[in-house]
Amino acid sequence: MIHKIIFLFIMILSTSFSQVETLTSPPDTSKGPVIVSVTMKLLDINEIEGASQSFNANVFFELEWVDKRLAHDGKSERKIKLDDIWHPNMEFANETFLRRTFPRIAYISPEGKVTFFQRMVGDFSQALVLNEFPFDVQTIELVLVSVDMLHRNDIQIKPLHDEAGYIGDSFSLPDWNIVGHSFNAVSYKPISTAGGDPAVSFKIIVKRKLGYYWLHIILPLIFIVIMSMTIFWIPPQQQGAQVGISTTSMLTLIAYKFAISNSIPSVSYLTRLDIFILVSTVLVFFALIHSIVTAQLVDKGMEKLALRMDWINRFLFPAAFIYTVLYVLILPRDEFGHANWSQLFSSLLDYL
Repeated sequence: MIHKIIFLFIMILSTSFSQVETLTSPPDTSKGPVIVSVTMKLLDINEIEGASQSFNANVFFELEWVDKRLAHDGKSERKIKLDDIWHPNMEFANETFLRRTFPRIAYISPEGKVTFFQRMVGDFSQALVLNEFPFDVQTIELVLVSVDMLHRNDIQIKPLHDEAGYIGDSFSLPDWNIVGHSFNAVSYKPISTAGGDPAVSFKIIVKRKLGYYWLHIILPLIFIVIMSMTIFWIPPQQQGAQVGISTTSMLTLIAYKFAISNSIPSVSYLTRLDIFILVSTVLVFFALIHSIVTAQLVDKGMEKLALRMDWINRFLFPAAFIYTVLYVLILPRDEFGHANWSQLFSSLLDYL
């Protein structure tokens, strides 16, 4: 009798394990891969950080697929733990730290359609090219990929419909505008030689707002450079005034650079704003050198040469600075980042 009970118990356990194994293995793919439909909504972007090459976002996504083994006779959807059934095991490829806010629960319709949704908040890595800073347009990307390596050929991931990628109505970003987005099925390859994994890519195009940079960084620097140029209109005999203004301009520029250090991304290459600050610094420094040289010329009785240097630099320095402003700050750029003078002239003609 005891032997029969033990045998019956073993049979029940083996049947249960067999059923679990069946439900957690992929559905029948003899007629084609399992189609997983994806909907994604970007609820918010909290921050885009150039120095750390990352952004912080609030994302919602929904997955749908059909597993006939889960069909039931009920009239409404049933809930089941996601880990108790087969699922495409979707993860964000570029996540660095994420917090999941919804439980891992799947909803099963009577026909066997499985629906799972999740909301994630956290940081994503993103390579940002900041050469055009602060006039840059960036593309940030959310890549949702199936990490089921053993069954990558049994899964086909696609958007639920043409407009399956949604953008929230408002965002926390204070200094960016969202100008476009796209949502497509892709084959994700972490390295070029690796096999592609089924995935969807949600790309969001953002453009930096320029108001802060013009008011708090660019215009103050323009005023500092203009202040340094006033020495060319002061008679060289007034050596104290010339040297005083030049020294004040240089010290003001040094203090200015300390003040804006937190507003500029720390990258190893020069951005457009870096170039403008560098050229402006050179001009202010040469204005200081000019005041010292003309003071020495006056002391040696060479006032005519000092006056001639003043007269030349009255036009040379402003011309160099205006060219810098136009070339670095105003001039439109083509897709390769090259200055486009013809587009500028065309825009001026259209305006006139």
